[in-house]
Amino acid sequence: MMGGHGLCCCTHSSLTTDTERYGDDVQKSKIRSWDATIAKGDRQTLGMEIAPEDTVLLVKRVHDEGATNDFNALNPKKVVQAGDFLVAVNGISGDAAQMLDEVKVRTSTDREASEVRFSVLRTQSFYATVNKIGPLGLKFTLMKKNMVVKEVNAGPIQKWNDDNPSSKIMPGDMFLEVDGHEAVKSNSLGNGVMYDLGPLIDALKSDGEHRILVRPLGGMASAQIH
Repeated sequence: MMGGHGLCCCTHSSLTTDTERYGDDVQKSKIRSWDATIAKGDRQTLGMEIAPEDTVLLVKRVHDEGATNDFNALNPKKVVQAGDFLVAVNGISGDAAQMLDEVKVRTSTDREASEVRFSVLRTQSFYATVNKIGPLGLKFTLMKKNMVVKEVNAGPIQKWNDDNPSSKIMPGDMFLEVDGHEAVKSNSLGNGVMYDLGPLIDALKSDGEHRILVRPLGGMASAQIH
């Protein structure tokens, strides 16, 4: 039976990714990760629009002018672009809200010399098709917007992993869609917009073939899922 429901308890720990290092070897085609230290200098902002995505920050836009664009020009092999994910900020990871707060503090107008250390990840979502008969062999955490894989045990998910080594489902990965069902935006609360994950959960309860859209994070956030 699926378990691990509820909000996760997150801790602060830095990632140990090296520059130009990929995630697990079998995930090379899906994931690329690197470190980027961006100094604001005399710029007013980082010149980058970011949004929280549960355990990571999503880069929505990089402006033509700004510290991020300056960094990109000097580091063509480490370019940060729209669609990338920031999985750690100054060693803080696993909690998008706290990571976003760290960015705001370090880039406030009275900190012109501040540097921000990002662990950046570029990932390609994929579809996994599993045939469920009985337990799925999966524990997950329900976040504000996504189902986040907590643990993979014996069952259809593990069989998928065994049969598809280049598209493994790993702790920290997110389920974005199940059989065409997505999270439904619900009422806005004091801490932001919430999403109803019921359609995804209900779809996974039934036996039969399921098609799951997975956002692989290569285990990058798995240490913070409890």
